[in-house]
Amino acid sequence: MDFSMLNQIFQDNLAIILTVIVVLLVLLIILSIVMLVKLSKAKKRYNSLVNGATGESLEDIIADNIAQMNELVVKNNKIDADYAEMKSLFTKSIQKVAVHRFCAFTDMGGDLSYAVALLDNQNNGVIFSSIFGRQDSCTYVKPIENGISKYPLTQEENKVLLEAMSK
Repeated sequence: MDFSMLNQIFQDNLAIILTVIVVLLVLLIILSIVMLVKLSKAKKRYNSLVNGATGESLEDIIADNIAQMNELVVKNNKIDADYAEMKSLFTKSIQKVAVHRFCAFTDMGGDLSYAVALLDNQNNGVIFSSIFGRQDSCTYVKPIENGISKYPLTQEENKVLLEAMSK
């Protein structure tokens, strides 16, 4: 092809070529404006994220959250320690209770005598028993260790001890 021929084609179609170039230029300008608007919106969202809704910076918000997390860790550790201490105390507290009322003497009416067992989780504790008669009453306390008393137990005290240990 000859340059003169290309020049002739260019001159014959100059209006079309210029129209296409102008249309492409207008499209590029519109595309640039759209991209600038989108960039502006993205920049606003970024600034909102970095500066926070209250004007606080993202770094300050993260630092505050880390400080709060550290406080929660300290509080949680204290709760865990308190729980372990309470659990230890709970195993030593009275957890098993049994009561048995009975009539100690056949000539007296009503079940005025009683035996009460108070035991912890390891069956350590006491048995209170009280025997009521016409003239007097007697109260006894017998220590229990691992479900056994070093003092002799009455039939009613044995009954209440077994009932408490079964709970």
